[in-house]
Amino acid sequence: MASGQRSFQVTSKFIALYAKFLDGLTPNQIAPREDHDQFFTNLFNLEVKKEYLRDEFSQLSKDSCLGKHKPFLNLLFRECLVHARSAPYDDVRKVHALETLSIVLRCILSKNPTGWEVMEILGGGVGQSDEAFMFIKSCNTEGIVSENALLLAILANFHKSEAARLNPYLKCLRTTTDTEVMHKICWATNTQLVISIQ
Repeated sequence: MASGQRSFQVTSKFIALYAKFLDGLTPNQIAPREDHDQFFTNLFNLEVKKEYLRDEFSQLSKDSCLGKHKPFLNLLFRECLVHARSAPYDDVRKVHALETLSIVLRCILSKNPTGWEVMEILGGGVGQSDEAFMFIKSCNTEGIVSENALLLAILANFHKSEAARLNPYLKCLRTTTDTEVMHKICWATNTQLVISIQ
């Protein structure tokens, strides 16, 4: 510039944090003075920039989701579940965690991954799929149980015909002996059917 002044572009904290995540930095590298829990509490207190998040996640290739970005996606998915489960009902962190989770799931599933790839991208691997069952089991309110049961149904039926033996959610649903989880799934399904019929 002729006047010697620099032009500064203001970026929201939300966008700055996600840009660093997408560059491969960990929470400890991004904010070394914050512990893990405080980092995600602060992140989910920020207003979700939905359009930015959709654009960024839509640009990721499936190979990138299974490679370079897998640790970030695993962590984000897990923390969204933790905050959706543990934050009080009217807490903005719960809302923001669920908004983020919705965008992440929509963008990841639009890449047409197999059931196995969904487990790798979101859950960290096939062996770690029990987290979704624990999430449903820990929920106490009708709305959250229904939403979690729907998420589990989507994951269990994703590419069902191609990889029925490989989809750990489907396999776990077929073989579970956890009556509390099955009771909650049946209760949520029944509640939604009654609402639909009326």
